[in-house]
Amino acid sequence: MPHQVTAGVRCLAFPHIAGGDAIATALATFSPDWQVLVRTEKTARIFDLVQTKTNAFWEWRDTGVNEAQPPLFAVRATGPSRMAVLTASPQFVLLNFGNPGFPQVFMKLGDQGDNPSDGFKLIVNTLRWLGEPVTSGKLGGYQVEKDAEVFQFPKSTGVNPPLPMQPVTNWFKGFAGLHSSLSDGKATVAEYSQAARQAGISFVMFTDPWELLTDMKYEELKKQCEVVSDSSFRAVPGIQYSDVSGIRWVYFNPAYLPPAELLEPGSKRVLKDGLYASKVSSYNASHVCGRLARLPLSVARIVPDPRNLWWYHFLALWEYRRGKLDCDNTQIYFKIIGNQQSLVPTAYADISTIDELKAMTTNCVMKITGKNLSDALANILPVGGFPPWPLYSDWFMYVTQGPQIDQFNLAEWNYGGGRLEFTKGLQYFRCCVMASSEVGLAEVAVLDGNGVIYRRFLPKGEKKFARSWTGVHDRQHAFVVRVTDTQGRMAYSSPRVTFNNARGLYFCSDNQNALQTQNHPFYHPGRHEFPGKPPNWIPSFYGWRGWDGMQNMVRQAYVSAPYIRVIAKGESNLPPAGVYELPPGAVYERPIEVALASYFCNVFKTKTTRGVGPYTTKDVWASAVRMPTGETSLADQEITSIIPASRANLEFFWFRPQYMGKTLPEYKAALSLFEGKLRFKKEVTLSDTRQPIPVVSFSAWKTGLDSFYWSLPDLGVVGEVHPFNHVIWNTLAPGGFVTAGPLLGSPFLANAGKTPMVMDVSPDRKNPGCFGAVTLGVGKAGEKIAAGTELSFRVVTGFLTDGEKAGRVGNDVAISLNLGGGTKGYPIQVSVGKLVDANFLLTLEAQGGETRFTAGPRNMVIDLPVRIKGVVDNGSVAFYEKKIGYFIFVPVVDGDALFQVAIDAGVDVWAGNVIVSEQPGLKFTLIETNDRQARLEVHNPLDKVVHTKLMSPTNTPLIGGWVAELDVPQGDSVYVDIPLKSKYYDEGLNDK
Repeated sequence: MPHQVTAGVRCLAFPHIAGGDAIATALATFSPDWQVLVRTEKTARIFDLVQTKTNAFWEWRDTGVNEAQPPLFAVRATGPSRMAVLTASPQFVLLNFGNPGFPQVFMKLGDQGDNPSDGFKLIVNTLRWLGEPVTSGKLGGYQVEKDAEVFQFPKSTGVNPPLPMQPVTNWFKGFAGLHSSLSDGKATVAEYSQAARQAGISFVMFTDPWELLTDMKYEELKKQCEVVSDSSFRAVPGIQYSDVSGIRWVYFNPAYLPPAELLEPGSKRVLKDGLYASKVSSYNASHVCGRLARLPLSVARIVPDPRNLWWYHFLALWEYRRGKLDCDNTQIYFKIIGNQQSLVPTAYADISTIDELKAMTTNCVMKITGKNLSDALANILPVGGFPPWPLYSDWFMYVTQGPQIDQFNLAEWNYGGGRLEFTKGLQYFRCCVMASSEVGLAEVAVLDGNGVIYRRFLPKGEKKFARSWTGVHDRQHAFVVRVTDTQGRMAYSSPRVTFNNARGLYFCSDNQNALQTQNHPFYHPGRHEFPGKPPNWIPSFYGWRGWDGMQNMVRQAYVSAPYIRVIAKGESNLPPAGVYELPPGAVYERPIEVALASYFCNVFKTKTTRGVGPYTTKDVWASAVRMPTGETSLADQEITSIIPASRANLEFFWFRPQYMGKTLPEYKAALSLFEGKLRFKKEVTLSDTRQPIPVVSFSAWKTGLDSFYWSLPDLGVVGEVHPFNHVIWNTLAPGGFVTAGPLLGSPFLANAGKTPMVMDVSPDRKNPGCFGAVTLGVGKAGEKIAAGTELSFRVVTGFLTDGEKAGRVGNDVAISLNLGGGTKGYPIQVSVGKLVDANFLLTLEAQGGETRFTAGPRNMVIDLPVRIKGVVDNGSVAFYEKKIGYFIFVPVVDGDALFQVAIDAGVDVWAGNVIVSEQPGLKFTLIETNDRQARLEVHNPLDKVVHTKLMSPTNTPLIGGWVAELDVPQGDSVYVDIPLKSKYYDEGLNDK
């Protein structure tokens, strides 16, 4: 309709597809006082957003209604004011305008043919029309509101005070595993409930075998549970069932039983287990990312690796059957927590009789806390879809065979996130543990997520225990308390983490995938993905505004690491010819070990000896856990990635999205070191028709990339190459790199090993004249490899900043990080210790537990990763930089300290063990209490008294040369005050 607003507007293309279940163009109804200016075409149809019983996502369904040209845009005047309503999603209008990664359908693209959209003109006209009443009035006098202040976390300079030693008293106990008389149980819900109440149990969770239930019986189970429940007791309905991978699952309170269309044909095993799991929770009706109240049974015995399971949040620590312990899953519990995934520890028993219920009340219970029973259950059952995570939450629970965990508290654990500010105080946290037992306590231990002892106390039969101490953020700790009484009975707590979500490692609320931080990418253990590359932050900046995680929709290049396949010579039914190690659709099993989650570098490892079969459905997320297909036939793989922190400022990214532009002011690149080896099981002749063993790759499909850059260090030049046909290049020499761009995060691959790698270049067959992918690999075409041979590789993978010539930047990265060997990339002088290597990681060997070096000045794209060998992982490993003025404690992995320093302006660094002990096994925490003295906790986790001599290496800042002898009782700590030196370097550096 003609109007000032629509002047010059000929065509408008409204979006009809949005991300997830978002509405792209809404149906609107206007009252008569609105003037409708834009309507749909006559052929437009109306769709409803509906959720079906068997579809985990909302889907669009044609209503069959063909309303006469629904309105899309209308305006009206109300007194001196004006209003306009546009039914298109703001993601397609203002939020993403100017974003090169977003399809500008409404604003300008239209059908990308002969009909561009005049959305931009409509918006400009509308804003001008809306503002006319204001411009006609008196100008001036308007007070501009103050801009929102950038969020800043307070800088803690002191040490946290001790935590109050107060036990938790409002506990509620219960367990899972009851079978009712509606299936194969011998008692009714009411009979179980009465017996449980009499035994002091506050909640029970039913797990009736679904094979013995009908829809009617299950509805009856839910009704009976509701009848017996009140404010002091809760019966939770639930089922157990098997998927096609042979895993027996327990699901608490699913909305319905598995329907026939989700089952394996002809059986009662669930085929589409991911689909069933993700949407049937009564607690999770609207959030795919919500916590799922289900657990896998007997995980210590299943065929798939437990680290590759998905769609669950509960784990039974012990499983009892017929009144006796049948399966111990505690080691699996630590494997999962060590990978930083969150779990609710559960007490479970298959209970079919009242006698078995009574036995379980003394065998094992889980204890939860809250203001009341409903509040306590809300911590573990996802009421409303999103309860607190056990791992990331400010509460704890535990499972016990007898002893009590009365308190487990952490303070200053930095969940608030943002950047981890390296202030003297903020790197410390406080921990408090209280325990008790009527028969006496034998041990109270705090274990790190991987099961390693952090503190271990021996109460010697005392019935009560209470202790508080200070720890340091040298790495991301996921702590579990283990208590053992004098009869050998045990209790384990839920995990609690010392955590910072700008660096380190953490998982999405669905427990499925690790989310990006400065030093790790998105990856999905359930899909056997391995984090061999760093996060690509540039597409996050250009990600589609208005949706979560839509940076994946931005046109960009991707790095794939690992991209490992072993292809032998021979014929097969798969083009091109070759004998593939895995059957069609299978992938390599990659159980991940998070060797280090820290605020500098993260380290990931995996050993591959098996393949896993195809997904059970075409929709990946809907499938059951992939089953192993057997041992790899040609070679085993062992790979590691070390991912340093980039310079992305996630304080802004996570907590103030309106400051997105400030996220990357110092960001230049994200890099990782990806290394590994293949050990051949038998003699193999490699394929001569294609790259036989690809290792890493970057793809540029659909980006229109028509050139890429490469460098060989012996040539000293950067070449620009344009594609013609698929070619296999002979070699990429050590130190050589390939990159492309500028793109949104230009991909980067470099050979950081000692032997040449094969480079494969593929064209984009759908876009003639453009590149598709570049792959680096090992092994020569047609090469015969003997059994027992090991082929190794060492590659730097990453992404470079957008907007710069990728070849120039890539060349500088390769030179500055000495990827071709040598030490000429930046100035380096070592005065204490020994220089071992400077290829990517500056590697030094400590002498007497210490090193000292200067590095730089040299402009770098990331803070320099440093590795110190010859240190002892005793809690006192740290570095001291002149400009900082206090110790920063750092992690140790495989005997090496790992950290980063910025050398752009030059640095003078001491690094090593602040404290060294003649006797091994002791643990230390050094706390700088003020400028005059420090307090040292000396902890002895051993079963014997240790007499030892302690010393600080000669060149250690603040306390170098300090010596003391003392006895440390078994399973306990002693504290020593150490005077600080005001000057400790010949250069006159001091402790300020």
